[in-house]
Amino acid sequence: MFNQQTEKKNLLPVSEYEEKIWMQQLQKPHSMEWVLAFYTLDSRCEIEYLEKAIHKFVMEDAQLNLRYCFTESYELEKQLITNGFPALEIKITERAALSGLAAALQKRDWQSESQAPFFATLLHTAEDLYLCLGLHPILNEIINKETLSSQLSSNYQLFNQEGEILILHPAEIVGVNTVEVSDSIDKIADTILTAFKESLNDPDVELDDDFFEMGGHSLLATRIIGNLVNAHNIEISFNDFFKSPTAQDLAKCASIKNTNAELKPATQGANVHSNPAMVDEKYPLSMAQSFLWDSHVATGMGAIFNLPFAIRFDGEVDEYVFKQAFTDLLLRHIGLRTLFVNHNSQVQQQVIDETQLGDYLWFWSSADTGAASLASEAAYVFDLSRELPLRIRFFKDQDTKQQTLSFLIHHMVIDEWSLNTLMPELSQAYMARLQGEEPIWDKPANTMHEYAVTQQRRGPRQEDLNYWVNHLQQATPGLTLLENKSLEDTNPTPNSIEAKWIELDLGKNAHNVVTALARKHSSSTFSVVYSAIAQALQRLGSLDELVIGTSASGRDDPKYYDAVGYFTTMVAHRVVFEPEQAFGRLIEHVTGTINESMVHATVPINLVQRKLEIPAENGLLFDVYVQIHAHNALYGALQKPQGHKVSYQQILPKKTESLFGLHFEIMENVVDEQRTLRLIVTYQTARYNKKQILKIGQAMRAALITDHVFESPTVETM
Repeated sequence: MFNQQTEKKNLLPVSEYEEKIWMQQLQKPHSMEWVLAFYTLDSRCEIEYLEKAIHKFVMEDAQLNLRYCFTESYELEKQLITNGFPALEIKITERAALSGLAAALQKRDWQSESQAPFFATLLHTAEDLYLCLGLHPILNEIINKETLSSQLSSNYQLFNQEGEILILHPAEIVGVNTVEVSDSIDKIADTILTAFKESLNDPDVELDDDFFEMGGHSLLATRIIGNLVNAHNIEISFNDFFKSPTAQDLAKCASIKNTNAELKPATQGANVHSNPAMVDEKYPLSMAQSFLWDSHVATGMGAIFNLPFAIRFDGEVDEYVFKQAFTDLLLRHIGLRTLFVNHNSQVQQQVIDETQLGDYLWFWSSADTGAASLASEAAYVFDLSRELPLRIRFFKDQDTKQQTLSFLIHHMVIDEWSLNTLMPELSQAYMARLQGEEPIWDKPANTMHEYAVTQQRRGPRQEDLNYWVNHLQQATPGLTLLENKSLEDTNPTPNSIEAKWIELDLGKNAHNVVTALARKHSSSTFSVVYSAIAQALQRLGSLDELVIGTSASGRDDPKYYDAVGYFTTMVAHRVVFEPEQAFGRLIEHVTGTINESMVHATVPINLVQRKLEIPAENGLLFDVYVQIHAHNALYGALQKPQGHKVSYQQILPKKTESLFGLHFEIMENVVDEQRTLRLIVTYQTARYNKKQILKIGQAMRAALITDHVFESPTVETM
């Protein structure tokens, strides 16, 4: 932090440009290159006078001894420091090493709170003496390198009592403006291919195989992009991933992130439960959790944010062993044993000690069924301050003996991404416990709690917040269809969140049609179906634009890709329709909008709406929410010794409440080795009706059948 005594005196106004560059430096420091000016110095140059000339230039003439700090109130401040500018650096080197040294200077780190955005370095070889002056891009509005030489020459003459002139001859160091990449395209392609194989769990994927045709999807692509940066310093954009979805082609689009950070391998073979020091401590909510908690309170703290997962097994599950295995997950992922308590007038997270788990009831075997049912479990209302945020209950059909599992968990501690970590680990723990062993985890589990603390210190990313504000400024909120009056709810005071749902069966060829359109337009399954929904609503409402909400992973740090917790952020896209717009053009517009926004999806929608000055009582900016459940982790198997397994698949819950007027859920799964596509539409009965949903389905099919033979669909009401 700045010196409190001089903070007010020396604070300077911060421009929008400086805010932009500062945020880029914070988020992508590797993308920031210093602007370098090189000069050859005459052998008669007096270093003492040169140093004084530079000091005067920095401290008085151009006032470049600046510091940038992000305050506790989430504002960027700029301070002029009147002392402490470092002395001239001198580096002795060989002429042959000049290029590499200059390239390193161009990529040097900058700590904005403690270092000036300017440096001066002498490069001393046996033959020549060079002066290198470095300007950080944040100074581009203040000064450019063309003014440096004349000002320094003038200052030098002031300090040289003999009045000698400093002559600075501009020099060019070959290789400074280019960074040598040691990794060849072939090596990058091999690294990407390895990531494809691991993500798809398919060792037979080849360099020219299309990632999406091999079973990949946008969530896996997100993981791969993050892991490539984190582990290999390979950067790939989302748009490039969809346009060049083979390892061979993607390598040509990749760039290398230059960093001096040491890569530390994950702990291998560690049987890690959790950090004991975290127990009994209280932790803040993350920004995403804070938004969800506020929504939980606003909707009456009922069951609307329950996630009533249910799965049916095709073989016998040892329920006692299953409890042991799930206990292993509770020990490993402390978010699953977290209470939400009031502390100092704020809701905070408190971890239950593993030795106290026996004091909490969270598991029921099929022998304890009683009057319980999947419906009663789904409707259970948690007291999150007093009980575990999950309930595990087995049911067994008395005739067939088939087992069904109710896995009820509150959204505050888990998101769908987390299931991709949780379910494979459950299978691993079940296998180990069947053999009388403890599971051995290959790495420790990072926690939501650690992330929340880090995020609170950092605050929202201003660049991301500005992106959404600019994107959504003056957008038309909500949705109005030509027939917007409900035909179903006859209650004069209807429950605003009461809902029903319909499955629109798009037919067995739906997946093929959608993936063909995705390939044609360098898009994804999600973006194509999203576009069909948007066009259907545009036709039924005669809309010029529509704001649509969707989910983003919220995991902006690859360290937390495998963490279990609620990281998800809701984001809103503004879809603007053109007159007589072709469906393919809409797909491309939607795809570009979504892909461009993904790097900014770190800010919850409530912060964006607050910045847009939308009153909280007005609700969300969007009435339509679209999300995809791709390769659902609730379709899988519990592994058993000797290659045996018990397969399971999800039973869709019967929803009776919804936060959104229209909630579209795209289900993309593999059933009997065939890829399927299902569309579930949940609608608030106080505002929409079944007839409208069927019309939306018809309009979607009309959009999707362009240039395709599409099987006539059937519609099933649930």
